[in-house]
Amino acid sequence: MTTQTTVTGRGSILHMKLTCDQAQHAKHAFCKFIYGEMFNYLIGRMNSTSAEFVKSKSFIGILDIFGFEVMPVNSFEQLCINFANEMLQQQFNKHIFVLEQERYAAEGIAVSVIEFQDNQECLDLIQKPPSGIMPLLDEQIMLKRKTTDRQLLTIYHQTHLEKHANYAKPRFESDDFVIKHYAGDVMYCINGFIGKNNDNLHEDLMDLLRA
Repeated sequence: MTTQTTVTGRGSILHMKLTCDQAQHAKHAFCKFIYGEMFNYLIGRMNSTSAEFVKSKSFIGILDIFGFEVMPVNSFEQLCINFANEMLQQQFNKHIFVLEQERYAAEGIAVSVIEFQDNQECLDLIQKPPSGIMPLLDEQIMLKRKTTDRQLLTIYHQTHLEKHANYAKPRFESDDFVIKHYAGDVMYCINGFIGKNNDNLHEDLMDLLRA
């Protein structure tokens, strides 16, 4: 993991020594890939095994997930967890409020309209291409730009500050940005965002796994 092998268009093979940071990123990406593949394999085996004993199409599912997180210092991990909770909140709103009211209306049942907080704008801020928080982060990695975390924060500010109701920055200069979630405002520290999201595997590591 301390070198990267690249084959050029003319068939030449280049061996490039990685810096300490690059080697660390390669190691982390390698570990995350193996973990993800093993997790998917185990879940697939458990599902296929349990399906052999369950003939009914009806089932009871249990979803276990971290609750909404606000830590003394919030980083990329907290953003991912809170993003998942935003998605779950939207599903709750849709099935409990929107679909139920549509069903009552279709059946001619008169009910009072229930007002609820729609978090779609917050979800768009986080995930909607091309300017969402996540797409902008992925773009810096896919284009292989040597963007620093601080430069990424500047991109976020330039794209969303005073343009999106769910985005803000702290009053004093810092390495943080604020997302206004349905559960409250959360300040995220930008340090480590690019490194934690960079899970691209070098082709020679993929060849090692295939061997």
